[in-house]
Amino acid sequence: MIISRTWGNRRFDFFDQLARWATVVLLFAAPTSRALFNVTSVVILLSWLLAGRHVQRWITVRGNPVFWPCVTVVSIMLIGVTYTVAPLADVLEHARVYSKFLFVLLLVSLLDQTVWRRRAWGAFALAMLITVGTTYLNIWWDPPWSATHNQGWGVDHSVFVDYIIQGVVSTFFMVLAMERARASKHLAARVIWLVVTAMTLVSVIFLVQGRTGQIAILAVFMVYSHQITPTRWRWPVIAVGLLMLVALMAASPLLQERVLTAWAEIQRFRADDYQSSVGIRLKLWEFAWEMVRQKPFWGHGTGSYHILASRVFADCTLTCFHPHNQFLFFWLENGLPGLLAYLSLFLALLTTASKVKPSHRIVFLGFVAVLLVESIFNAPFWYRMESYIFYSLLALLMAEVPRLRVGESVSPKAAPGHP
Repeated sequence: MIISRTWGNRRFDFFDQLARWATVVLLFAAPTSRALFNVTSVVILLSWLLAGRHVQRWITVRGNPVFWPCVTVVSIMLIGVTYTVAPLADVLEHARVYSKFLFVLLLVSLLDQTVWRRRAWGAFALAMLITVGTTYLNIWWDPPWSATHNQGWGVDHSVFVDYIIQGVVSTFFMVLAMERARASKHLAARVIWLVVTAMTLVSVIFLVQGRTGQIAILAVFMVYSHQITPTRWRWPVIAVGLLMLVALMAASPLLQERVLTAWAEIQRFRADDYQSSVGIRLKLWEFAWEMVRQKPFWGHGTGSYHILASRVFADCTLTCFHPHNQFLFFWLENGLPGLLAYLSLFLALLTTASKVKPSHRIVFLGFVAVLLVESIFNAPFWYRMESYIFYSLLALLMAEVPRLRVGESVSPKAAPGHP
């Protein structure tokens, strides 16, 4: 009996440590490598299963505010399978992608200790420092690992992922860097993080061509200013800051070109014109809304968007994957319950932000701002590495929620770790 118990403890310790270290690697892989993310995900899942003690894991996650939104999204997706018009391949693809909401809960159970969250935040920060650093290197040198091979100023220098998601995730990293600068007790560390903040801001505005990133910057600036500015100065500070940001953006040749192109695309938009970036979004939103109007309550079923879009659009290269709006995506396929389930995820994040200490709160609200912008213009929990980043960060953030026993009250001072 003693030998059996000892072996059980050793097995748990080995696989538990393996799963936790793999989770740290996952946060590094999320913004840098799709292959490493997938391999690490398999290691995490197998190690988690082999470690055992799943009742303890269950206790860790069942009281977390993200538990019910994640379970509800997956449940509604499975219910949608029973009445979908989609072929089996599309249904299985949706099941594969949205099952990662359950993977979020698994990651939360592995990030229940402060030391592992700190390591995970460090891994994510390291990945973003490499990303931002390579973005600058790409101005003069052509790194072999860079996705773009452009030298010079005024062109796109996105590195590991496409320019849209790099701009968005860099914006969240900028919030994290600002908070680390503000929270640092040592002058040298504060200066370093302020330099990182400035370099990240410049990289999003001048070195990455995605317009979504610039919109996210404006959103997180408003959130950050609202949180740190005294009430009497809040709105004047926000107004002046926004004007300064807009002026800075106006100085970017890359952004100037993108803004002028966007305006021209809006002016050219017609019912049959969806060959441009803005035109595609306008057309897809129009199409998605029409599908929602047809079945607003239950939707057309899980995985139905692809088959519905293929019936309307002759060229499915950019139009048949998702409607470039996560809210409409859930509503079209899974009806009002799907939309409400996704909105409950935002509610969980906002509720959590009120329960953690102030340094956490700004990071939480910054993530909400970035996720909101990305959900309006893209599909953050659906599309490839974009979804890898948001699933991973969601788990890491929600793991910061204070662990409570039944009947205990929540105190902001109870938050055990910090990003």
